[in-house]
Amino acid sequence: MEIDPVSLTLKEMLRMDSLALHNLAKKTAGSLTRYRALCGRLLLAIQRTGAYLEHGCSGAVHYAILQLGMPVREARQLKRVARELEALPFLRLRANLGEIDWSKLREVVRVATVDTEQRWAELCKTCTYAD
Repeated sequence: MEIDPVSLTLKEMLRMDSLALHNLAKKTAGSLTRYRALCGRLLLAIQRTGAYLEHGCSGAVHYAILQLGMPVREARQLKRVARELEALPFLRLRANLGEIDWSKLREVVRVATVDTEQRWAELCKTCTYAD
């Protein structure tokens, strides 16, 4: 039976070896990207279905602000990245698997095309912002 890492206390983590801590940290970072991508898709679905109307909102971003307590900039960014990923199946899969850091993904989707997305995904693995 696998333990839910969210339930681990700091005391329990301090008993883990460095490799276990590293693996858990990597998994967590990937989960952040996965959930941000999911949240962006949800905002697109809420926008396109008009579900925001049932909550007295003027759109999905307004919904995210009022119902989710999200800052406007973050809501717009999540929605933008999700919209751009619709046309980029390779990057979308990598994001859904948590294989690309969110900060890199949100920039790469601005310039990637179907023809270049695999190359961008490779660059995300090896490059930093300083490169």
